[in-house]
Amino acid sequence: EAGWAIEYQSCAWDDCLRELEAGRLDLLGAIAFAPERTAVFDFTRESVITEWGQIHAAPGSGIESILDLDGRRIAVLREDRHYHNLRQLIDQFGLSCRFMETADYQEVLALVDQRKYDAGLVSQFFGLHHEGRYQVKITPIVISPQKLYFAAPKGRHRDVLERIDQDLQRLKNDKASGYYQALDRWFGIQARSFPHRSIFWALGAALTLLVAFLALSMLLKSRIRAKTRELHANNTAIEEEIEQRKEVAKRLRESEEQYRSLIENIQDGVFVIQDGRFMYVNEAFARMTGYLETELIGTAYAELVAPEDRAMVNEHHRSRLAG
Repeated sequence: EAGWAIEYQSCAWDDCLRELEAGRLDLLGAIAFAPERTAVFDFTRESVITEWGQIHAAPGSGIESILDLDGRRIAVLREDRHYHNLRQLIDQFGLSCRFMETADYQEVLALVDQRKYDAGLVSQFFGLHHEGRYQVKITPIVISPQKLYFAAPKGRHRDVLERIDQDLQRLKNDKASGYYQALDRWFGIQARSFPHRSIFWALGAALTLLVAFLALSMLLKSRIRAKTRELHANNTAIEEEIEQRKEVAKRLRESEEQYRSLIENIQDGVFVIQDGRFMYVNEAFARMTGYLETELIGTAYAELVAPEDRAMVNEHHRSRLAG
């Protein structure tokens, strides 16, 4: 209708982007808009279609949610916006994955089909169109719904982009147009309708709540770990203090045993008086008095002193206590 002569060129996605940026391609269809891409590309204002990334997994892998990707091997398309957004999501959830970058979506699904990788991320359109060719299953994990546009090298073919905008708007306003017929033919749009916008909002809200819950859980875990470290440090300090006290008590017992052995074996009489009564006497002192050690313990020392000398002995004892 526009009189254009179009030559289609097949290339790997990252090669397509480089060729478009270098001006060796005039137009690239179905590319996601990103602010950083506006530095090298011009985009149509009207989107071609809305699509999203979807995780396809090996049957029996048990992958049903984003959390199930932790520790898994995931095949992805190099330079894919869905891949970029998945990495951000993985980081937000604090997960760890091993990514394998490929040149095209076919290789992504082939790696999963061959069980070399646990899961693969592809456009949902590609997955719908090729799911029968590979032994993989579609999971509920949806990544970054986004609109796709036509793009041209920066500053070139603005007139072509404007004509595409006009035609897209006209075709999308007519439900019987070739635009919708093509969608139905290639993607089964009638049988597999796109998720309603409310579903995206619900998914976004659920994801936000889940991220908030995980963030809170991580914060609580961090605080618990910090408190545990603090308690462990306190316990360690207490254990060290207990060990030190045990060591001191052991040394005191050893010293006491040494002094007791010394006192018990000397020939001089040794005694300890408290409140006027014998609290301890050694064997030598007991022999001097003619009493047994057990008889002397608790006895008033004055009972061993002649009555006429008790006043003098008591006074001498008080003066010794006074220093």
